[in-house]
Amino acid sequence: MKFLVAVALSLFSAVFADDQSYHRFSDPSTHLKVTSCRNIPTDLFGDEPGTCESVGYTEACVSCRGAMTFMVEDTSTCRQESTECYFRTEDEECLGTSQCPYGKEREGERERAHKGLRGQVNCERLGPGSATMCVELPYCEWDDSNYPPKCHHI
Repeated sequence: MKFLVAVALSLFSAVFADDQSYHRFSDPSTHLKVTSCRNIPTDLFGDEPGTCESVGYTEACVSCRGAMTFMVEDTSTCRQESTECYFRTEDEECLGTSQCPYGKEREGERERAHKGLRGQVNCERLGPGSATMCVELPYCEWDDSNYPPKCHHI
């Protein structure tokens, strides 16, 4: 048993004793739409030596969920407006995705609200041989100064 512990400690020391910094690139994704870079302490997976900053990725981009820091080349690519509130720059505070006024989902809501979906009814059968339940959808007024829109039944 002592031998296994000694081997494990030896391997751990060999991996993490290196003072060298490494970095790893990530491809653009759904919310962070540009290539990003992460500084990592080891080349365990064959990562490149050097820091993200040394290869031009100098702007911190923090995930709003998990607070992981990614480095990007341009701060504007990491603002909540461009990431639908999934990432933020160091000078922003996370709004949260449910309160985020940016993104395709919010634009769709705004369009539907402007069209004024008045008096539409959504019906659903509760099961075989059972009653049908209908719910009147509210009319929503979009006010560009706040989110969510103000809704009421007509």
